[in-house]
Amino acid sequence: MNFFVLQRQIATATLVVVLAGCGSMGPAITSEGGDDLVGTRWLAEDIDGKGVIDMLQTTLAFESNMSVRANGGCNNAFGNVTFKGDKIEFGAFGATMKMCSEAISDQESRFFKALGETRRYRLDTYSDLLFFMDKDGREIIRFSRMAPLATEPVED
Repeated sequence: MNFFVLQRQIATATLVVVLAGCGSMGPAITSEGGDDLVGTRWLAEDIDGKGVIDMLQTTLAFESNMSVRANGGCNNAFGNVTFKGDKIEFGAFGATMKMCSEAISDQESRFFKALGETRRYRLDTYSDLLFFMDKDGREIIRFSRMAPLATEPVED
């Protein structure tokens, strides 16, 4: 057998084993009842399959297992959230009412509409992505994890 053919077969077999191992580490929900989300902040990467405006921070922060803060890109909002296993439901949001450009207002509207339609979540602990799904199991928001907010002032 040609040495280069043998090398290629070994490399292919090694790649198959490595990829099979990665596949077994699939996304997982790390705990029940939203405990895995308390104290975390998330940046929207996609809203209802339409992407997001680059450089516009549409965020969601879980302050406790019952309250959230959000920023749609222009307006700040706050509200309540309930969990049961991987089920999640947002209550009504209170929000500021600043005037925004049409594009930002559109994204903000899609964001808050999608939050209202969210029924389940999935946290991928390997890629630090959070997915919200509607009642049909369709992904409606994809988030990436952000650094937590500082709770203590930084001293020089």
